[in-house]
Amino acid sequence: MSLPNDKLPVKVYINRIFDWFINGIYYFLSLFVIIITILYLLGVIKIFSNYIPNIFSIIGLIILFFVFVFDTKIIPEKKTNPFLVWLKKIPKRKINDIFVESCNIEFSADIKVYPIVEHNENASLESKVNFLLRQFKDLSRTQNDLLQKYDSINSVIYSIKNEIEGKIEYINSNNINLFSNFIFSSYDKHIFAFILNFCALILQIILKNN
Repeated sequence: MSLPNDKLPVKVYINRIFDWFINGIYYFLSLFVIIITILYLLGVIKIFSNYIPNIFSIIGLIILFFVFVFDTKIIPEKKTNPFLVWLKKIPKRKINDIFVESCNIEFSADIKVYPIVEHNENASLESKVNFLLRQFKDLSRTQNDLLQKYDSINSVIYSIKNEIEGKIEYINSNNINLFSNFIFSSYDKHIFAFILNFCALILQIILKNN
């Protein structure tokens, strides 16, 4: 167990420094290119001054090319090179799709007809009352069944709603993580390539005038 103010072992600390350096290697290379450019502009370094701008430009373009190629593999559904996908979509005269201008669809539904129960008008008052009571019980039973079905449908809808909201939140979080990974995965390489081409342009302008 180590306390917050304790020092890391030397080997662990060196490994962390090495990992930090490797993760930021393109930033160090960018700083190195800027320093080399300043030294050439000041005249401290004059060797290969005619070739350095071209070397910077070629290296920067090569890095950008490989970054564009490997960036397409970050998204699982986009592992294929977009350029190749575009080439495969060349329009052809042969019809592969079926086009339907209009379509009439007719359908019929079976309608269930429930018989209406009628009571004899000449029956006694007691039988009429019993008939009404039976009808009331049937209506009450039907109402209870409908209420139970309504409650069950509401519970199902509520569970489906919660499940859909959870899936939407999960998809949104995954999309955000995927988008951020796509944006920042090659950020340092883009910076390095930009600095190489920018310094090459500056060197070409300044050295050519001198």
